[in-house]
Amino acid sequence: IRDRRPSRGLGDVYKRQILEGDANPKIKAVANNEFAYVRIALFAEDTNISEHVVTMSGSKITTIPITIRSQTGVSNVEYLDIETIYASSGVETVIVDEREVTNYNQSTRTYTAIVDPKTNPHEIFIISENSYAKMEINGSMDDGSITTYTSLAEDEYEKSLQLKITSETGVEEEYTCLLYTSPS
Repeated sequence: IRDRRPSRGLGDVYKRQILEGDANPKIKAVANNEFAYVRIALFAEDTNISEHVVTMSGSKITTIPITIRSQTGVSNVEYLDIETIYASSGVETVIVDEREVTNYNQSTRTYTAIVDPKTNPHEIFIISENSYAKMEINGSMDDGSITTYTSLAEDEYEKSLQLKITSETGVEEEYTCLLYTSPS
């Protein structure tokens, strides 16, 4: 992670983004005085330059304190906020009428649920693999998970709903949710 902007000495917060697969980025901090001491997080102080691999927290943003200490002992703490960007746009779980849908056709990306013809409307709840993905189905939009309702007319035996999931990196995936009932 590289930031060439000089510190203003005001407890600045620098912001960077990494993809979810880069769990342990290398941080390098360089003081503008060759005799100053630099410390990244809880690592030992180094003279002028400090470089360490840091472990990301489980949250979306990990804040890394960087302390610069002058020869006279005056310390200044600045912060590096590292935001994890998630690229996945898959489905984790589909639940229809409080039952998990296990019938999934990978080649057509279709989840098929057999529903009770006496139940209307049907509740469809979908969870994305990534809680920051944008989800769209049946005119509704939400992040990470979404609930929608749909009804089948008396003479309707199946209904297809299109689901689109867009990751933070812009990767789009489309899925189909097929509700199916047999005639009574």
